[in-house]
Amino acid sequence: MRRRAWLTRILLACCLPATAGAQAFAQTAGGAAQFAANCAGCHGLDGRGTGKGADISGQPKIVALSDADLFRIIHDGVPGKSMPAMAALGDKRIAALVLYLRQLQQQAAKAPGVTGLAAASQAPNATPVAAATQSPSVSKVLSDAERTGLNAIDVQPADVAQRTLADNWTSYHGDYTGRRFSALDQIAAANAAKLKLAWRLHTQNAGAMEATPLVVNGVMYVTRSNDAYAIDARSGNLLWHHARAVTDGLVDDASGHINRGVAVLGTRVYMETDNAHLLCLDARTGEQLWNVAYTRGNRNYGATGAPLIVKNKVLVSASGGDDGVRGFVAAFDPLNGKELWRFWSIPGPGEKGHENWPGDTYLHGGGTMWMPGTFDPELNTLYWGVEIRRRIFTARTGQATICIRARWWRSIRIQAG
Repeated sequence: MRRRAWLTRILLACCLPATAGAQAFAQTAGGAAQFAANCAGCHGLDGRGTGKGADISGQPKIVALSDADLFRIIHDGVPGKSMPAMAALGDKRIAALVLYLRQLQQQAAKAPGVTGLAAASQAPNATPVAAATQSPSVSKVLSDAERTGLNAIDVQPADVAQRTLADNWTSYHGDYTGRRFSALDQIAAANAAKLKLAWRLHTQNAGAMEATPLVVNGVMYVTRSNDAYAIDARSGNLLWHHARAVTDGLVDDASGHINRGVAVLGTRVYMETDNAHLLCLDARTGEQLWNVAYTRGNRNYGATGAPLIVKNKVLVSASGGDDGVRGFVAAFDPLNGKELWRFWSIPGPGEKGHENWPGDTYLHGGGTMWMPGTFDPELNTLYWGVEIRRRIFTARTGQATICIRARWWRSIRIQAG
């Protein structure tokens, strides 16, 4: 009853979201920030929906709900659906969410239609995707500095190959050596204890966030599962958010939906998905340009790493070695997603070492890669760590040796081409 009484006071005081008082309440109570943190991941920053969630700013049956009904849905969730209960936010924040949603609905009524730029041409072997999953949630109000930072994104191969890292961090490891060392010296043992929180950005399911953020010209790119975020590294403001639903029915390792980050080249961001697709996004808007599946629909395959840019190619790998798949590294054209070459870590017919894999066992031998590799430009050689698990074959007899819950790690060297 206490919650209902509080709700009644709030909603009666601000029953018309168009009023200045209601708008002020939605902002001061953090309605916009709460919506970005808790709702935009599924419904988009403008409420128009994504591949994860419905359009809640323009859908007539949602617009027709009363404020009390919206409050109840946010507070209690929808059993059996993907809408979680958000009672933990507290009544004041939920009421602010309702008012902020009303503002979005009014904006949608004034400017109907799907927002976002039109998707660029698909790659020749790209998988078509629905428009809702192509359209990112793009922040509508950016400061001049934020727009300048986004518009200046243009990462060249020489930038990725830098050995001395300072203001920018343009790849997962920082540089090709994998040292993950920055030359910045503003933070040291003498002043580390004085560090204070500058900003925070909330996302859903933060436990799946294992990415190394990239920073280019003051813009930070980070991922969580299949979602990509562009953030102003100075203020923490969300610049854009590309939302993509996690894939149902994946097996074991792939079902964890882990993603460790993106790669950037030119004005594009490249990202692997939980079901081993390579996405190309516009680094300035988050708009999807193309989407290529680089496995053949095997739900045991995942992709837990981050792409690696080498010699104007986008390199990716797949995970899932625990589940009877065959590991590989593949290179793609950054402009159109065309596959350029593929190296299999478990040798196939006619390749050196195939004699150790009788019958079709080479197809299930593992050798997958969880993490991005490194590159030696002088030797034109890639180094990639691979995992072989549970089953090995002796070179002399071809008989299998079963190894339960044991792992062998080795590295492979690949000519980059």
